[in-house]
Formats: sequence, structure tokens, C-alpha cells
Amino acid sequence: MSKNQKSDVKPVDAAGSSAELGRKRRMKIGALSVISIIVVIAAVIAFNYFVDYVADRYVLEIDMTSESEYEISDETAQLLSTLSEPITITVLCDETDYANDEDLRRLPKIFQRYEQLSGGMVTVKYINAVTNPSIFNSYNDLGDLSTGDIIVESAKRYKSMDPHDLLEYTTNRTSSGSSGSAYVTGLRAEQRLTSAILYVTANKVPKAAFISGHQENTNLETMESLLTSGNYDVTTISLMQTNEIPSDVDMIIISQPMGDYTEEEIDIIDKFLNDGGRMIVSYASDTPSLPVLDAYFEEWGVKYESKMVYDTERCFAGYNAYILPNIVSVEHLTDNLDKNGYVIIPGARPISVLWDQDNWRGTQLLMTTSNSAYAKDLSVESTAYEQTDSDESGPFNVGVLAYQNQMHNLNSTFSYVLFLNAGFVSDSTLGGDSFMNKDYFLAALNFMSDDSESVVIASKDLTSANLVVTGAIRSVLYYLLIFIIPGVCLILGVLVWARRRHK
Repeated sequence: MSKNQKSDVKPVDAAGSSAELGRKRRMKIGALSVISIIVVIAAVIAFNYFVDYVADRYVLEIDMTSESEYEISDETAQLLSTLSEPITITVLCDETDYANDEDLRRLPKIFQRYEQLSGGMVTVKYINAVTNPSIFNSYNDLGDLSTGDIIVESAKRYKSMDPHDLLEYTTNRTSSGSSGSAYVTGLRAEQRLTSAILYVTANKVPKAAFISGHQENTNLETMESLLTSGNYDVTTISLMQTNEIPSDVDMIIISQPMGDYTEEEIDIIDKFLNDGGRMIVSYASDTPSLPVLDAYFEEWGVKYESKMVYDTERCFAGYNAYILPNIVSVEHLTDNLDKNGYVIIPGARPISVLWDQDNWRGTQLLMTTSNSAYAKDLSVESTAYEQTDSDESGPFNVGVLAYQNQMHNLNSTFSYVLFLNAGFVSDSTLGGDSFMNKDYFLAALNFMSDDSESVVIASKDLTSANLVVTGAIRSVLYYLLIFIIPGVCLILGVLVWARRRHK
């Protein structure tokens, strides 16, 4: 090609090409940045939804409170995980009303635990009853509901609770001995909520009846409250006015009778027990001889002795009549009880066991005194509490369970009779915080029930634990603190003084 010939090839604009490439690169990077931001935002939103979903159904927190206030027992967790029908817990106030109340502030967190452990089967709703008064019309048969009340509901039935019933209170005493202000000492929310769920999901609600007509003590408010919290409907019946115990009654209670029963009344009781009924009996120290009733109890292998038990070793703070019996380990009855806890029985009578097994009936020891116990004859007037040569020496039984296993058309029917002392089930002992009488009582109810609709869950103690001092420990502490420790200090002091004096 000659120098004078023109080339058809156009020269390349290097600067323009570079700018175009840079622009495309920036657009690509910008697009990738936008896409990355969108992906990150979407991931964050998805993660938040996931966390909310998991948090609603699983426990993502660790309870670091000293008494594990918000922890749920294995029994309740098992129940919640196997619920087959939805449960609604309706709180008749705003959640902030509980959160701002010093006594009730723990409850919303516990409600949340129930939601989480149920896998969505339990739903908690807060409805302000002041701004939504029509909510009361939905539960007319519950009686007088109040703002802040709790309603546990299933498709079968519902049950209401005062929020303060989920707490345990102790009342201060003034210097003059009168009652002062009350303060929270324990948390029994799980016991009440779990029992309520069992109640509203049960196919049948059990009923307990106090027997009257023989000057029995049917005014046991704490026992009735425990029966109610254990999902029993509670009533009172007189055997003098009926030919049989109503078919909807599952348990009867004979509490501290002061008059004897007739043979006809015994037949009514016997038929009830033979049909699978259950019975609780308690005698007081002043319960008189009741020949007909006593003879029937002997048919079950049990006899209340006309004596009063004292125990120098297993007693409360040196008061020999306030015994702290040994609790006999019974499978399925004592499994969930505090192995280091005590029950207390003031004014106990010995309960003799006539035989361990007799055909279809048997007996099981529940509570016994120590070998240091002794019993004084109630028929002999005496003001002396110390043991004398005429007193019977222990150990003694102070709680016994009798049972019967009968065959009806190849079907086995179990019946139980729980023999207790009146001091064990009094309002003061069942309602006390230092002893586990109420836990044992509920455990016994569960054990005797074929299809238990309650669960024993110990209350959470929100105060420092009380020290229960037995008679034996009291003696050791007395000699240790009054004689041994001061004596050792005195001897060491004399030795140090003598050594320095001879230097």
C-alpha cells in the first residue's frame, strides 16, 4: 500500500473506550451492591421472623434466679408437650398491669413459658376488662370476676383464678401480736396453672364429699382449697339423709368425728369403697371411742389407739408433742417430694397396723416416729409431759394407707383409705410454709386416684429458707454452743496465757 493511499480502518478512540468500560463496571458493581443489600435485608427479616417463631415455641432463656422462679417442672413440660386440644389463658387486664405490680410481675414470664413449651397449643391473651367490660358476659357462670383475674379455658370447660392465688403470702405480726401487713413468700403459679389445665381438659371432674352428721369437723378451709386446686369439686353430704353415696362422688372425708356411726351408715360406706371409692379419715386427740366406726376400720387392718405421741428426737424445736415423723418411701407417692423436707403433726395418736396383708386387703406404712418416741394414755389424767415407766415406747405409726383389690367380672377394682391424724390436715399445718404437709397431701390424692387430674409441684420459695430444728439437733446445738465451743476457747486461752507467762 502506498503512502498516498487512504486506509479504510478508523482510528480507535482509546480514551472513550476506557470510559465506557469504567461506566459498565460501575453499573455492574452498583447492581451487585443493590442486590447484596436486598439479600442482606431479606435475610435479616427472615432471621427475625425465624427467631420470633422459635421464641414463641421454645425456651431461649436461662433462668438465673436463685429459686429458678421461671423454670417449669418435667411433669408440666410433659403435660404441655402432649396436649391434644388448644388451651387459652385469658388475663383480664393489660400485661403492663402485671409487669408494674411488685407482687404479680413474675406471672407474665411464667405464662410465656407455658406458650413456649406447649408448641403453640397454649395461647395467652390479655384483655383490658375496663375498656372491654363485655368480656364478663362470656363467663357468667363463674360468678364475680374481677379485673386481673385469670381464666384457663378449653372446649370442654373453663376455670378462673385470682392472680394472688398463684402466690403464697405471710402476714407480719406486730409487737402487740396482732396481724400486720402481708408479703409474698412463695410462688405456686405452676401448681395452679397446671392443675387448671388438667381440670379443663379432663373427661370427668372428680368430686370429694365431707361426711357430716356426727359432729365432724367439716370446716377445713385449707384442705378444701387444696382439694379444689387439685381439681376436685367439693361438697358435704349426710349419711343420715341418703341410702347411698351419690354416684358422682369419688372420695369421702371423715374428719374428726365426735359421734359414732350406725351399722346402716357403715354399710353405705362399705358399698362405696367396694365400688372403687376412696376415703380419707382423721382422728383428733379428743376423738372419743367410737365402737361401730372403730370396728369397721379394724376390718381394714387399722386401729387408732387412745394415746398421744411424744417424740424427743423427731420433734419441732424441742416441743415433744409436735412430732416430725419419718416419711416412709412409697413408689409413686413420695417420688416427687423433697427428700430433705419435713411434715409436722401436733397432737398425734398412734395408728396400729393389725396386719400387712389379709386376702384382698393390705396396709402400707406412710409415717412413723423415731425409736425415742413414747405414748401417754389419754384415759389417764396427767399434766406431766416427760416419759414415765407406764408410757409405751416407740416407734409408732402416725400415718397409714389401707387398700383393697377386688375382682369384678375379671376386672380389678382398687380402693384406698388414708388414715391420718387431725393435726396433719389442720389449717395451720396444711397452710404453713416451713413444712411440706400440703405437698404430701396432694401427692397422696394423686396416688389414690386412678386417673389423676392434679400434679404435685412444690412452691418456689422467694424468701430465705427457714431452718427446721429437730429435738436431737437442738440438743447437739445446745451442748455445742453453750458448753463445747466456749470450753475449748477457755482451755486454749488458759494454755496461751500459761505459755506466755513462763516465757
